[in-house]
Amino acid sequence: MQQPEISLKPGSFKTLAARCKAWSSPANAAAAMICLVATGALLWALRAEHPDTSGLFPPCPFHFITGRYCPGCGSLRALHHLLNGRLLSAMGHNILSVTIIPLMGWAIASQLLVNAGKKPLPGADRLLNPGLTLLLTVIFAFWFLRNLPFFPFNLLAP
Repeated sequence: MQQPEISLKPGSFKTLAARCKAWSSPANAAAAMICLVATGALLWALRAEHPDTSGLFPPCPFHFITGRYCPGCGSLRALHHLLNGRLLSAMGHNILSVTIIPLMGWAIASQLLVNAGKKPLPGADRLLNPGLTLLLTVIFAFWFLRNLPFFPFNLLAP
């Protein structure tokens, strides 16, 4: 089913009502609830079980095949430690993911506000537009640097 086009002036109540009506079908509400429940269950399992010892979470396929670290290697362990309140341990596993999580939350919250017809959060436009190019550059640099076998870059390995 195709979503209706909304061609009203931005910021008006009718625009917000039309957006809500377009996305508030029972199928979309069910899909959103399934995603929320699944995410909550995965976060609960990740908080309760350590990714290295539980057997619930697979190892990194890139590291398994190549023996090199990808930018995401250590992210599950870092998130496990974050969910258990151990920030320094989390940063030791993947400092990039630990620093990107709050930025992603800020950008997502800002986009949700924009979708609801409200003003975006301060600085979110810098995260979403030119920040994407910078983010990709940082990710690729981190990927390269964490695989260098000498100090201080070997500290970036999980």
